[in-house]
Amino acid sequence: MNPHFAHKTPPPSPTLPSFQSNGHRRACMALLCASAALLIGCSGTTWTHARTAPDYQPPKQITVAIFVAAGGEGISEAVQELRESLAGELRSFGIVATFVNREPARPSAELRVIQWDMGDRWERYWMLKEGQGHIVVTVRVTSADGRPGYYGVVRGYVDGGAWGGSYLNSASAAGESIAKAIATGVEQ
Repeated sequence: MNPHFAHKTPPPSPTLPSFQSNGHRRACMALLCASAALLIGCSGTTWTHARTAPDYQPPKQITVAIFVAAGGEGISEAVQELRESLAGELRSFGIVATFVNREPARPSAELRVIQWDMGDRWERYWMLKEGQGHIVVTVRVTSADGRPGYYGVVRGYVDGGAWGGSYLNSASAAGESIAKAIATGVEQ
């Protein structure tokens, strides 16, 4: 047998450096997950006074009017974000939305922005849960025959995220939640 071709046992595998041990790996994963949560942001919604008609049927298409009774810095961008997130989420449920600037035709959704506060991004960033921004919207959905279908008041908020979270996250959360309420008849 040729000694040059003799079977040799592979060299032992090197041991892992201490920073790759299981305990450190778990700590790094936890830190990575916490960082990801901050980057994703903290926003959501709460509903009050929500009522659904017993015979409520989600529409296949809907005319939406958004009226603004609140003011403040960033309100026009917030209303645009509310509109875009509402339209996108309704589309995901197969509901076609047409937006108008007047009293809507039926079936309709009439939204009124009654409160707006963009909050303080730096307070959200440096002092967790402080500096919260919010938008409050009344939602009135009317069926094709003019009967009430759904009513509620939604409060979208942002209280964290990357560099404190964008103030537009509150409007986006509200728009998505309103669309789910229109599509299902249940506040979410």
